[in-house]
Amino acid sequence: MSEWSPTQKRRGRDRISNLPDDILQQVFSFLDMKQVMQTSLLSKRFKQYSWKSLHNLNFDYSLWKQTLPPSPEDPFSNFVDQVLRLRDDLAIGKFKLSVGRLHNLDTIQAWFNMVTNQCVREMDIFFHLTLSIVLNSSIFTSDHLQVFKLESDFQNIRVQLPESMCSASSLKTLKLVSVALPYVNTGELVLNYPMLENLFIKDCFQAHLKVFNICSPQLKNLVIDNSHNGLWNIANCKLKICDVKLIYFEYKGVLYEDCLLQNLNPLDNAALYLNPNVIRQADSVTKFIGGLCNVKMLTLEGLQIFPNSATTLQSLLTPLSKLRKLKLRASHDNASIYKIANILQGCPLLETFTWEVINVQVSGIKDNKAEFTLPPDHIWHHLKFVKILKLRGHKNEVEFLIFLLKNAMVLEEMYLDRHTYKTRSKQYIEKLLASVPISPSAKISFRPYTYINLPDF
Repeated sequence: MSEWSPTQKRRGRDRISNLPDDILQQVFSFLDMKQVMQTSLLSKRFKQYSWKSLHNLNFDYSLWKQTLPPSPEDPFSNFVDQVLRLRDDLAIGKFKLSVGRLHNLDTIQAWFNMVTNQCVREMDIFFHLTLSIVLNSSIFTSDHLQVFKLESDFQNIRVQLPESMCSASSLKTLKLVSVALPYVNTGELVLNYPMLENLFIKDCFQAHLKVFNICSPQLKNLVIDNSHNGLWNIANCKLKICDVKLIYFEYKGVLYEDCLLQNLNPLDNAALYLNPNVIRQADSVTKFIGGLCNVKMLTLEGLQIFPNSATTLQSLLTPLSKLRKLKLRASHDNASIYKIANILQGCPLLETFTWEVINVQVSGIKDNKAEFTLPPDHIWHHLKFVKILKLRGHKNEVEFLIFLLKNAMVLEEMYLDRHTYKTRSKQYIEKLLASVPISPSAKISFRPYTYINLPDF
């Protein structure tokens, strides 16, 4: 075998120079700019030219914390400054920035001005600050910004959004995590973006608001997560969601003082993960669910907040006339199963039901003596598919399965996903279910619990 010539060896060491520009752009768009510069040492061509024309710029201060000796200067800030000033005058596709507690706020604002002037389309910012900052108004007055994501430390909300946030005319995706929503003189914050399709708001400070109004006409996906927000933060605020083209809506945590949901079309899927400790919000939740009247698939968690009234439970989902798929996440204690059974009675057109058995801190769980009895037999004429996740073989669970089998007249399949380590034997459950007369076409399937490859009804 012939040996490589010196020229061939050099070419082998510098293969990156032979890659097309579009491939280089794709590869380096996933790297931090510090890593890009380090990689460019392998390539003369890239060192001289290509890094200046990158469309996606990623800067993460955490990559600098352990790599440089202590210095009165801020090497990370100097690096970001140099890259932004020396790059070619080309539009920026994505600007991703993670900044730490010691960075100069004026410098950060200057970076935002620079990327805004270079027609940035996407900004993804994470703040870990000890000083408060109000973002530039110019960010949201740009006609080019389509995606804006902003996050700060949950324990340290020091990032204030400007009122101009509401004027972004080209914005399609907005994600806000642990930041302060804008102050407005009227007390009503109105998000009426003409192009917005995706909105994600998590644990944001909003105690200063009286009304939070979401009415962006093209909105398709909405997530509001107040899981770690105290009730005080939203207790005096009213939530309005009106005239939007929602396909997916997810809500977590405590509810606002009042909620008005109108004209949410077509709303294929909604998920409510409610705080079980806020018992007094039961009436608000009932009204909230009523506003989801067009939903076709609903996931509900937090049944503990509802009273043990059969009438109340059976009427809970009756406003949802288009509901065909229901998933409940609840414990297997007697009270929860009683509530599940009564809620199902209010869903006569339901076709698919999923119950995920979860651990909830509920006192007084009894296996042998029921505190609540299942309601009288109720016939479901449309229920075809039942899926139970994390089945443990608890007596309450088996009694509920028998209740379903006896009353689902057109059942095609009951899918039992057993918890691997906390279940009674498959034979035990099969023996109990075998005594129940079911439709000849119905099938009962067992499977050890897994998070993947589960049929999604």
